[in-house]
Amino acid sequence: MDQILLGILKSDHPPTLQQQLIEKLVVAAADSRLSQKVCVDILEISSNWVVYSDVTELPCSLGVKVFLAFAGCNKAVLESYVSTDRLASWMSVTKATSSKPDNRSATVVLIRGILQLLTSQQSFLKLSNVVQRMAVTYVREHLDIRVLKDISLLMLSYRGCIPQGYPKELFCSAAVQTLAVTEIPHDMHGFARVVSDVKTVMQLLFCILSNESDVKCVVSSIRTLYEIVASVDQCRQPSVVLGSVLEVLPLEIGARVMQQFVTLDTEVSVLRVVLGYMIDWLLWPLSGSVYKWVIMLMKQLTAEGKYSLIVQVTEDKVDQVFKKLAIPLVRERHMRLLSFILLSCQISPEPFHKIVGNIPVMLQQLKCDSIAQELATMTHVLLYLHPGFPDLYEPLLDSLQEYEKPSLDQIKQCVSEHRLSNAIAGTPLTFSCLLLEKSETGKTGLVNLGNTCYMNSTVQAIYMCYE
Repeated sequence: MDQILLGILKSDHPPTLQQQLIEKLVVAAADSRLSQKVCVDILEISSNWVVYSDVTELPCSLGVKVFLAFAGCNKAVLESYVSTDRLASWMSVTKATSSKPDNRSATVVLIRGILQLLTSQQSFLKLSNVVQRMAVTYVREHLDIRVLKDISLLMLSYRGCIPQGYPKELFCSAAVQTLAVTEIPHDMHGFARVVSDVKTVMQLLFCILSNESDVKCVVSSIRTLYEIVASVDQCRQPSVVLGSVLEVLPLEIGARVMQQFVTLDTEVSVLRVVLGYMIDWLLWPLSGSVYKWVIMLMKQLTAEGKYSLIVQVTEDKVDQVFKKLAIPLVRERHMRLLSFILLSCQISPEPFHKIVGNIPVMLQQLKCDSIAQELATMTHVLLYLHPGFPDLYEPLLDSLQEYEKPSLDQIKQCVSEHRLSNAIAGTPLTFSCLLLEKSETGKTGLVNLGNTCYMNSTVQAIYMCYE
């Protein structure tokens, strides 16, 4: 049987015919009586096919099928064949020594199948320890979401394979690094596959990071994520898939870790990049709670007096966040963030004015959604906050007539609640605490109160007259 398999693999038949022959002549004969030598030879051929890709160009998944078919019918041979040294050598294969990308994932699928067959055997525990020891190296060497997904499935099935102690921290960091380089396919099938793969990885990370005793692991994962997104000189942007990581990380611990980065002498440009990426992640389907992290970080920046950064990020991203209200799947999270950034940035009308012309159209689009009323209420509050632009606001007033208008007391309460998010040591932020830091010249401009632009320009012109 081993010679038949080799003959088919080395034949000049088309790949499709080779696959059919292997299915009908080899896999179908797995339960037939075979000598131990023939069985070992088949395991050797098929494992080399999967792990090293040096046997054939046929899919590695077929090699896995051949191996497990014969292994399942000859468990005693399997147990003697798969030693701890052999398993370790399989997991030591690097990208440089493997000729096909799909064998990296197929190797993990093969190992999971072997563990399943040997669950009740004495060698199971030793093999599990090898996987536990080698998992970090394998994930680091193969930064591929398919590999990470299959390793996650393996560990979810056999919890004893999950690394412990410091290696667990390294594993989680390697998982975050893998997610950071995961590309999003443009076709729907590829996109759905990546979403499914990430969901599986998140199940494992939740299993690891939700344990209150693993605070070090959580902190390490947050630090890794921050270092990735704060790397402003990187060749390519980190994948939006990273937003999924924030879904499984405890926000309370995250707030303490992020506070360290905010209070340190971190460059404003770096923090601006970090916030920008996090807002971009809201578009990823599995990032429903990322807006909470954005709000938490913006509150920390406000407490540290980095007001100009808040204004800059708000002006940079307000139009993007507003437009995403048109996408039902991510609408609610973008509405939560839009309300926060516009109602908290109370001293500057510029962010509001960037979207004011598009609000009537958006209200029409959201007419059958409860968020339309939220948007209308927020707009009324912003009109109260930033008066003095009748020509700009007049078209908007007509579209608001279809919606319930909050009372003056409700508007004032909303303003007050959001002003608290701009508080320092419990003191509400007023216009005496300008949200504008001095530029390189050592000067700063004046805030337009809505109808003071001409006066502001005159005062500044006089100020700059030295004689």
